[in-house]
Parts: sequence; C-alpha cells; structure tokens
Amino acid sequence: MGFKLWGYAKSRTKTEAMELGEVTLIASPEHLRKIAGFLIKAADGIEQHGKKWEHEHLCDQVRGFNTSPQFIVFNLKHYKS
Repeated sequence: MGFKLWGYAKSRTKTEAMELGEVTLIASPEHLRKIAGFLIKAADGIEQHGKKWEHEHLCDQVRGFNTSPQFIVFNLKHYKS
C-alpha cells in the first residue's frame, strides 16, 4: 500500500471519515509549493521519529491555511485497516 486518502464531506453530516478514491487540489503555485514543503517536512519527521510521530495538520505548521479545509498527514505505522 502506497497511501490512502480519507476525509469528511464539507457539510460534516457524516461524523465518520470515509475512504476517498480521488482528491482534486485547486490551489495556486504558491500554495502548492507550501503544501509540498509541508509533505516533505512530514516525511522527514516520520523517518526521524518513527512511530512516535503520529500526525500533523497543515494549518498548524504553515501560515495562511487557517481557513482552508483541513489537510492532515497521518503516519502509516499508526494506520489500522
């Protein structure tokens, strides 16, 4: 398994996360670069800290994403199928 996508509908009528088959990111080049940097930092954190690193929220790590949809990286080692 390379990765999985999970999420909630914007309306949040469902209280349980669902597995997603596709995600479309609509963003400027500037925001895409910030997201890419966040992903690289998350990958580095997982490599450095292993299972001690569980998850990070983009909005907690990068300025300018406080009002954006939540973007969370979750360590595969904590995933239970």
